[in-house]
Amino acid sequence: MTTQVAYQFATGIDCHSLLHLSSGGEKLATLTPPTGFKFYNGSGPTECTIFTTTYLVDRKMKEIPIGKPLDNLRLYVVDPNGHRLPVGATGELWVSGPQVSRGYLNRPEKTAEVFISNPFTSDAKYARVYRTGDLVRYLPSGDIQFVGRRDGQVKIRGFRIELKEVESVIREFPGIRDATVQAFDEEGGGKFIAAYVVSDSPVDIEALNQFILDTKPPYMVPAVTMQIDAIPLNQNQKVNKRALPKPEKKAAPVEESHIPMNVLEEELHGMVAAIVGNTDFSVTTLLGYAGLTSISAIKLAVQVNKRFGVALDSRSLVKTASIQSIENEILKQMMQGGIPSSAPSAARPALSSVPLSYAQTGVYFECLKNPTSTIYNIPYLLSFPSGTDASRLSDAVRRVAECHPELGVHFTTEGDTIVQTIEGAQPVEVKQSSLSDDQLQQYKTDFVRPFNLQKDTLYRFEVVTTPSGVHLLMDLHH
Repeated sequence: MTTQVAYQFATGIDCHSLLHLSSGGEKLATLTPPTGFKFYNGSGPTECTIFTTTYLVDRKMKEIPIGKPLDNLRLYVVDPNGHRLPVGATGELWVSGPQVSRGYLNRPEKTAEVFISNPFTSDAKYARVYRTGDLVRYLPSGDIQFVGRRDGQVKIRGFRIELKEVESVIREFPGIRDATVQAFDEEGGGKFIAAYVVSDSPVDIEALNQFILDTKPPYMVPAVTMQIDAIPLNQNQKVNKRALPKPEKKAAPVEESHIPMNVLEEELHGMVAAIVGNTDFSVTTLLGYAGLTSISAIKLAVQVNKRFGVALDSRSLVKTASIQSIENEILKQMMQGGIPSSAPSAARPALSSVPLSYAQTGVYFECLKNPTSTIYNIPYLLSFPSGTDASRLSDAVRRVAECHPELGVHFTTEGDTIVQTIEGAQPVEVKQSSLSDDQLQQYKTDFVRPFNLQKDTLYRFEVVTTPSGVHLLMDLHH
């Protein structure tokens, strides 16, 4: 059976007479294997006489492989340049063997595009290769995992996604019996995805979207979700996209109260728009829906910090933040720091004290308990050619270090809280010395020694001149 039909059969019909059921044609969603018969997930294009791989589904798996090749087939996973890829790397599946057909009738150009000579062997039995267009990867077990189709991938808000990946998550939502996800063209260009779900009871679309958000980025949440009685199939028993109801995007108008209302909101809106590549969002829109990802959230947090001197939690920006919530956080931190909210670009005070984070506190107390340990030291040795000006090198190190006032942090206790304090830019000491090459070998070891977190600076710099060259020794605390 085709995948869509076989999934329904294996999960919804209690069959006692069947011994074996093979499925193929599309990516199989996760399922609990039937107990009355053996269920196989296979793969194989018509151009290769149907099956090329099979896999016995004997347990529930999040990603079900398509298995190993049949005995008289050779499969290759290659990159866009036709180079074979190692285990775990995703590439296109090429098939060779007697089952590979000679091409398409009366379509020489298409035949030449996908039926090529095998560059990996001179064996006549495997001389012809069919380029399947399937994206797969080899697993350590030797089984192949189907990732998707090159033509089954779509770009949503600049991100390439696999429709079957979204569909698999939707199928896990309680009450969903069947589902399909399709891509449609936006009126103004680009694409959006729509989900069609089948259930015996009304589906809470908002709850479904949140369910998807728990494991997937916001741009993978369908713009439209429609509940229908059954997924229409064509004569090949695959999804008949033309028979699906037309998805209607009901874009909520941006209320006047949801547009930027002040200079700060306008600046933040422009900052986010430049990062996500669109302006179609309001000050209350969750930034994840606007196209912000975990990577671009870091970029936004850095830009806000540079512009306003405010620290944002980049991990929460995608799922919970909006322009309005960022604005509130900026004003809150500025008021706490004594900076008037009317001056968002005012310079931060030279003296800055903040409590240690949870992770920093753990490192701090571990170092106090083990004062002779150097486990948190990060040493470096950079060697320069003989004749390098040691004084100019020292000056360069000093200038760079002074650009990072955090290097001058020291720790104090305020009540029961350990705080880190930075007192503006502090003079940076870079020692200079001369040693023989043999002495340097021993000195490298002696240079790395414990830091006293309550008294020392958390770095050491020294430029050592030897007959063979000039060497920069650095040691920083984690």
